[in-house]
Amino acid sequence: MICSNRRKIGPVLALCMGLAAGTMAFPLSVRADAVGDARASVTEGSTCVSLGADLTDDQKAVVLGFLGLTEEDLAKDTVVTVTNEEEHKYLDSYLDTSVIGDASYSSSRVTAKGDGYGIQVTTQNITYCTSEMYQNALATAGVQNAEVAVAAPFDVTGTAALVGMTEAYSKMTGEALKAENVNTAADELVTTGKIAEEIKDPLKASELIAAVKGAVADRNAAESTDSSGSSGQDAGTSSASENLSDDALNQIIDEACQKLGITLTDQGKGEIRDLMRKFAGLNLNTDELKNQASSLYDKLASHGINIGLNKTDSMTIFDRLMDYIKQFQSWLKGLS
Repeated sequence: MICSNRRKIGPVLALCMGLAAGTMAFPLSVRADAVGDARASVTEGSTCVSLGADLTDDQKAVVLGFLGLTEEDLAKDTVVTVTNEEEHKYLDSYLDTSVIGDASYSSSRVTAKGDGYGIQVTTQNITYCTSEMYQNALATAGVQNAEVAVAAPFDVTGTAALVGMTEAYSKMTGEALKAENVNTAADELVTTGKIAEEIKDPLKASELIAAVKGAVADRNAAESTDSSGSSGQDAGTSSASENLSDDALNQIIDEACQKLGITLTDQGKGEIRDLMRKFAGLNLNTDELKNQASSLYDKLASHGINIGLNKTDSMTIFDRLMDYIKQFQSWLKGLS
């Protein structure tokens, strides 16, 4: 896994240092032309482990303990080892070299789970990023139904942990995730960290990004239906992305902020708008996002934010039905 240095940096602050907008260079295993469901042939319970190359034997034993693994387990699992040189190769264009550091320590375990499990993430000695941030970003990357554990032998910034997780997932499933999804997921992790630093609340930042992301996915689906006459997720991708004006995105962001009790600066809103334009181009399925990051979207529902239209959204369905009845009654009155 691409890992981080051992310097302690305050929560989410590391994410704000030296990052630039654009497309992140990822390992060659993440292909731009990958299509289809990467889980088509994966066996439930399959595990892939990523280890920092600079772990000493004692540090490795500590990390394996955090990950719930033994040396015997490693002999049966697929193991990816990433060096600090690889970290700099892929991240120097986006991060200050002092943030990346001069050694790789953080590691991960990715385990395939059955349909409906979603994405569950735990962290140990990762100082800047919450489980919710990883969960949200992994859903954007295209990871499905996986248990993910991230750990280091001591506090590390872990700035490139997402890269290691996605590569481990690709190794485990045998198919690469789409490069544009992983690029956007990395941007999402960074943007969430910046918002968390601004509002001093990592969980609220994750909820905000999830809410705005879900609303944009809903908008994509609605515009796809309007333009194609069907509910397919593949139609109208470019038009949905292009129609996300600043005003439209600001309205989505403001509504989510109001319900979550968040006040953002114009700069914060601008960073979310930039991220959402990239996200809109992915045209991800709203229900799939909710299924994979269910704990986040369940929390949003408690704030009165209902994203998507599926079997759990009875109030949303009812509201839409009532709107239709009201419109029909107005039409009848117009006839009299």
